[in-house]
Amino acid sequence: DEQRETLLTALIGLYRITGVDLVREQVAATFAPRTIPYDINEEGLVVWPAGFKAEAIYNLHHLHTIRPYPRAVARDQDLPSVTPDALIFAETNLSWDVWAEQWDDSVQEKRPVLPENIRWTWSDR
Repeated sequence: DEQRETLLTALIGLYRITGVDLVREQVAATFAPRTIPYDINEEGLVVWPAGFKAEAIYNLHHLHTIRPYPRAVARDQDLPSVTPDALIFAETNLSWDVWAEQWDDSVQEKRPVLPENIRWTWSDR
């Protein structure tokens, strides 16, 4: 839907210029199609993949691959390891030129604002 894409594009620009680190849509996309409750604390992103019966933590300060720990919970709950750019909005490679061309009516073929490995989705709740 064109209106959603326009809103999403505007939000991406707003998030970028205001220095947002984490975005709900990006965290949710990391675990899709599962819906996993989470919170953020001083250790990182805390997830409860088994309905609060087990807890795993993603240390958001890892530079190359963010692996959930404890590993036993991650393995049992099939939690993914992710790259920082896939989980942390501030680490996502976004081009200001690509974002700006979304608003330029003279550009016929608009490139995606988000990298291919990141797909935000919104539901009609």
